[in-house]
Amino acid sequence: MKEKYLVSIDVDKTLVNDQGNIRESSVYAIDCLLSKGNFVAINSGRSFYRSLYPLRDHPFIADQFYVSGFNGAFLVSSKIGNKREIISVEEMQESVFSELTDFFRSHCIDYVAFALGYDLEEKIIREFILADEKSNLSTYFFEVYGEAQEYSERNIIIHYVSDITEQICDKNSLKPMKFIVSPRLDECEKAISKLQERALPVSITQTEKKWTFEIMAQGVTKRSSLEKLILHISKIYKIDKPYLVAIGDSPNDMEMLKYADTGILMGNASLSLKQELDQYGIVILPDHYTNNNDGLYQAINDHILSKL
Repeated sequence: MKEKYLVSIDVDKTLVNDQGNIRESSVYAIDCLLSKGNFVAINSGRSFYRSLYPLRDHPFIADQFYVSGFNGAFLVSSKIGNKREIISVEEMQESVFSELTDFFRSHCIDYVAFALGYDLEEKIIREFILADEKSNLSTYFFEVYGEAQEYSERNIIIHYVSDITEQICDKNSLKPMKFIVSPRLDECEKAISKLQERALPVSITQTEKKWTFEIMAQGVTKRSSLEKLILHISKIYKIDKPYLVAIGDSPNDMEMLKYADTGILMGNASLSLKQELDQYGIVILPDHYTNNNDGLYQAINDHILSKL
């Protein structure tokens, strides 16, 4: 049997262009991969439905995607029949979740919380986006998620609450997964330093914006979800470990790029990230191969399809 590939793709500024849309060249390359019996996973900081939203016009392809979201906090299978299965969930301890909300409030840090729900009988994933005040950050995310509500058949639940912790605890099926926090720029380093002093069992990841951070349960990374996905695929399909290719552009992609058999950094990645990853043997695409200019197509075509 020919070796199978597992291709892990970041979403923002990798799978999609700056307008949030997927290029037709990328759709073509991914379709070629899947038609040859390979596996493709979205590996993103996004939620489940927002990860798949760029593929809303390509449901046949979207149905074949595995989805790793919230930077590895959950992992969902491709569609089996008409349903998906949750492979793994790394939820945040409720006590930690509560302590974080108290910390953010006491330090006037702008934040949004995310939770995942799963109907075991209907196998429907529901997402909860929660905030306790109408801040710039929460307003932005509520608008963004609102766009994906229709695609998810209204399984995205968006609301403001007076006590996020109470809202989470009252819903037994909810799994607190991630915070996005955005301290004031002049207070950013100080706030994160104070949070780290508490030594809570969490993972803190910086986004492209240096003053915005994502906080998940301890040990959660894009790499950790890939380790689980490889085991899952090997078991379900009774094959040896698939050859892993990871494609990304930002600091939160570093671990999966270094872990992959072949890691590919997009041409639109920052110069500092290119310099940092160059020492690990990561394939760095030329500057003109960006998310706006067929960078993903070139990565898949040159490093995978040409070898099949």
